[in-house]
Amino acid sequence: MSWTTTSTLNAARRSGAGCGTTSAALYFGGYTTAWADTTEKWSGTAWATTTSLPPTYIALSVGCGSTSAALCIGGTSNYSNNALKTTYRWSGTVWSTTGSLTLTRHSHAGCGTTSAALVFGGNVSYPASQIGTTEKWSGTAWATTANLNAVVDKSAGCGTTSAALCFGGDNDGYHDNTEKWSGTAWATTASLLGVRLQHAGCGTASNALCFGGHTGDIVSTTEIWSGTAWTTTSNLSQSKYLLSGCGSYSNALCFGGYTEGAVNVTEKWEYVIPTSLEDFKVVVQAHNLTFRDFRSEIKARGTSLQDLKCFVDVDHLTGRAYLRTQVLISQWQSTCLKSDIEVDHLWGRSYLKTDIKARDWLSEDLKTFIDSKYYI
Repeated sequence: MSWTTTSTLNAARRSGAGCGTTSAALYFGGYTTAWADTTEKWSGTAWATTTSLPPTYIALSVGCGSTSAALCIGGTSNYSNNALKTTYRWSGTVWSTTGSLTLTRHSHAGCGTTSAALVFGGNVSYPASQIGTTEKWSGTAWATTANLNAVVDKSAGCGTTSAALCFGGDNDGYHDNTEKWSGTAWATTASLLGVRLQHAGCGTASNALCFGGHTGDIVSTTEIWSGTAWTTTSNLSQSKYLLSGCGSYSNALCFGGYTEGAVNVTEKWEYVIPTSLEDFKVVVQAHNLTFRDFRSEIKARGTSLQDLKCFVDVDHLTGRAYLRTQVLISQWQSTCLKSDIEVDHLWGRSYLKTDIKARDWLSEDLKTFIDSKYYI
């Protein structure tokens, strides 16, 4: 799991908005040395300039959707002016005006699609008048709903209208708050490991990434959300803030931003499913989990045990035949199973027996299997 640089944007920008996936993305608006209305489209390998936004400039907006159907929501056309309530809809080829927000705002966060979206937090004027208001998009109009618990701007968000996250941000100071949206209300949950603002995020309410931003210093830090807690993982290759991102916790893009000037760098995140026991051990260690904990982690992330070739599917191993079949399919050697027993801290017969019961294995079946493989 790591970030790697890939093809650059055609125009270096910061404070733009983006949406999509690692194979098809959009980046629109922002600021270079002047306000920008540029839209660029990512093919999976390169960016190409396409139809511009209608206004001559727009920044600090929110984007959601895909390369064929997207929204650009709110923002500002000049720091000295009030925020915008305009919403633009992307058809795949051109932008057009659609239903306006109930409140003007910029530096807000949001998520969703062109038929169901959320925006939350933000700033209604410059330099500072933060709000906690949440608005929900029906596909044709915006309506206010339950407020955030913490009034913030410059945060990041991800998810859907039924399950979303808002994390980090600013209100007279850097925040590490994480709030989870249930579809009707926000609830505070486990905080980021470090405060930050003007960062980017992507994913879902159960599996998310948070990357880059400003903590008092410009950072490259990436945190990954398991559904219950944040853990640090591999850093971006470049420290930056006012950046944009899209994708999922396992495949993400990061583009644009600011260091000592607007940047055109694109980075791609890949969370590789391990294919060997050694790879699996590295993943577990990176998440500070034991092998037993990782079963819950897999469930929380929506990954089946069968997807991990190095892991015995303990839910279906009720006897020697099943266990031997799984070992054969996964191309395990006997030493691999022995290593798995050892890393589970099963150093003696009593521990092994306890673990077998916990996993619903029949001790006699496993004992026969271990004896047949000369595990003594």
